[in-house]
Amino acid sequence: MIMQSSSGMMLAALSQVDRSHDLVQRVRDLPVPQFANLLDQITQEFEYFLRAIELINNDALETMLEQILEGFTLKIGEILEADRTTIFW
Repeated sequence: MIMQSSSGMMLAALSQVDRSHDLVQRVRDLPVPQFANLLDQITQEFEYFLRAIELINNDALETMLEQILEGFTLKIGEILEADRTTIFW
C-alpha cells in the first residue's frame, strides 16, 4: 500500500518504490478513495513544481537572486573578516 505523506512529498515517496512494475502494482491495489487521494496529492505537487519552474524562468527573480547571493556573500565575507569574497557561477 502507498502511504500518505504528511510533508506533501508524495512524488518523492513514490520515487522510492523499487521499480516501475512495483509502483504499478501498488497503485492498482489501492482502494478507490485512497487512489483519488493519491491523485489529488500528486496533482497539487505537480502544480507546485510548475509554479516553481515559472519562478525560475522569471528574469526579475533571477536579478533578485543575484542580489541576494551578492549580499549574502559580502556579509559572510565580513563576518569571516575575509579580504575578498567570490561567487563562482
